[in-house]
Amino acid sequence: MKNNLKYQKFKLDGWGNTIEGIFLQESEKWILTRHICTDYMLDGYAIINKKHIKKTYKDRFKEKIMLSKIGEDYTIPFDLKIKSGKQIVSSFANENLLFQIEEDDENYCFIGKSINITNRAFTINFLTPKIKWSDEMTFDFNDIRAFFFMNDYLNTLESNCKKKLPPNKK
Repeated sequence: MKNNLKYQKFKLDGWGNTIEGIFLQESEKWILTRHICTDYMLDGYAIINKKHIKKTYKDRFKEKIMLSKIGEDYTIPFDLKIKSGKQIVSSFANENLLFQIEEDDENYCFIGKSINITNRAFTINFLTPKIKWSDEMTFDFNDIRAFFFMNDYLNTLESNCKKKLPPNKK
């Protein structure tokens, strides 16, 4: 995998909005970025499915500012593998990490922790908007537009969960 820090904005098929970030790594199917949630604010990470990228934009001015914020020598906070969807979700499971899933409708997201992973799909314990663990939900890796993790929103949800989940089934 290459590690070459640069600013990029991604337009995904079926979405009106874009995802912005500092490019950290890529594999054949996925791109890992340090997510820019708005203007010049870094907040967590996004992993984008290359299959759903319609267009990529660059902005050298914004890149210069953002790189000065994170520095040239940036490391990812845990052993994250992005070669496949299975590796991504397995990395989340190994860290017992709460993550966000985005599919074709950018107005809806799903938040949870992984409990089962196969080569084609994965199952999460779903966290409701009222911060309660609910039903299990299964997702096909091919339908995923992006994963988000370790951002302020998810960290706040996790710290306010009424009931902690037991460690993941892998």
